[in-house]
Amino acid sequence: MAAPPRSPMTRFRLRPRLSFCSIEGRAVLLDIDRNRYFGLAEPANRALHELWQAGGEHPGIVGFESLLRLGIIEPADASEAPLGPVQIAVPPHSLLEQAPVTASGIGPLLPVWRHVVRARREIARGRFSQLHARMTAVPPHAAMPAKKMAEYLSAFRTARRLVPIEPNCLLDSVALFDHLVRHGLRADLVLGVRLDPFSAHCWLQTQDWVLNDPAEHAMTMTPILAL
Repeated sequence: MAAPPRSPMTRFRLRPRLSFCSIEGRAVLLDIDRNRYFGLAEPANRALHELWQAGGEHPGIVGFESLLRLGIIEPADASEAPLGPVQIAVPPHSLLEQAPVTASGIGPLLPVWRHVVRARREIARGRFSQLHARMTAVPPHAAMPAKKMAEYLSAFRTARRLVPIEPNCLLDSVALFDHLVRHGLRADLVLGVRLDPFSAHCWLQTQDWVLNDPAEHAMTMTPILAL
């Protein structure tokens, strides 16, 4: 008698609105809904890496149950992409050198002021999930030559120095994002982390350029999310 057909193996994914990166075998997770970064103790950390290497399938993985108990993973549809860390390349060049703060003129002061105030208000509410939803809803725009992008970035930097609000990487990246969208452009907001000691940072980038951070600095961070 023929053996009965084997049922398809259940695959698992990260819980929605959760992302992770791996730094030298240590997982760092970002919970968008709870506005927090966190790590995993062993054996959950090792189990997450093994689950990633196994394409989301779990037979025999020690610590698998702890990932379920912590709400890190859940069953996935067969059509979904395999579980894995964020894989985002940081461009090796920055537009900052081509977009200096000009010595004269105030640039688009009023619109930039509004963008900065709006970003500060959104961040102060502590609801990164809402900011995430708003920014990911912006559709892709046509590519623009670096020279033109640098002109808009320079105008933003010139006006930003006149806004009496303390600079902050998230606040200024969100404000620059909105400034670019206003001019029909779209860049990715990338969040990155570093360990020992832990630190988090963010910047805007396109396929070819880091926009508002030195590329060598952004490349010291491991991306964990891109909007």
